[in-house]
Amino acid sequence: MTDLDQGAPPSTPRDRQTVDTQRYRRDLEHQRSLRLNQLTDLTYEGLAASDDARSEVTAALMRAARAALAEIDAALFRLAIGRFGSCQRCGREIALDRLKTLPMASLCVECQYTVEANGSLRSQVPLWTVRESAAERADREPPAADIVEVWGLASFPASDPLANW
Repeated sequence: MTDLDQGAPPSTPRDRQTVDTQRYRRDLEHQRSLRLNQLTDLTYEGLAASDDARSEVTAALMRAARAALAEIDAALFRLAIGRFGSCQRCGREIALDRLKTLPMASLCVECQYTVEANGSLRSQVPLWTVRESAAERADREPPAADIVEVWGLASFPASDPLANW
């Protein structure tokens, strides 16, 4: 066996066990902590804001931080139920490079592109219903809806109004 043979990529699709869930959990928990700290800082800035423009910018930053936090929480939920790394739209595995770059990704690149081009994930017909025959669908459980899609952004503690903190 040569060095080239050892470095060749495997001919089979990646095994579920090759996804280092502990690494992703650590990364996601770290990102979650950063977002929570960001929300805390923005809350204090919002309370101290003296003009409307600064208050609007702070509010927009808080909405973005809450949305990011909801995506992180959803990824942690997918890790907990064993669906991390599976596209929530088509059920295929998300590329490891995409997960390394964006561990909270819930869609493969193809589905993400389609969603961005056509609008909401909710308005799309799941690809698993189109690509598979009725017999194939009967043998397979459809991918679970993403927790953010099911419960909505407002269901996460970090997205509660300031009055509830």
